[in-house]
Amino acid sequence: MADNGATIVVGAPGEAPYGIVGADAVYLFAVSPAYPNNSCYAEPPVLGGFGSAVAIGPAGRVVVGEPTNNAYVFTMGGHAEP
Repeated sequence: MADNGATIVVGAPGEAPYGIVGADAVYLFAVSPAYPNNSCYAEPPVLGGFGSAVAIGPAGRVVVGEPTNNAYVFTMGGHAEP
């Protein structure tokens, strides 16, 4: 879990979003009504452990780690950056 004062980020490794077992998920919750709630999901073949480590910066970039030493950066709009 991480927060930047406006958003709380919760990693959910083991979650099955949309019924995809092992896809894992990260959930974003607004602390302020100025920011909407959002979710980030792993896309295959990134299966297993997505969301095991999370961080969020002051600009709303969310960093999500997974056990194979990969990290993914999402903007608050939900788009992943390599």
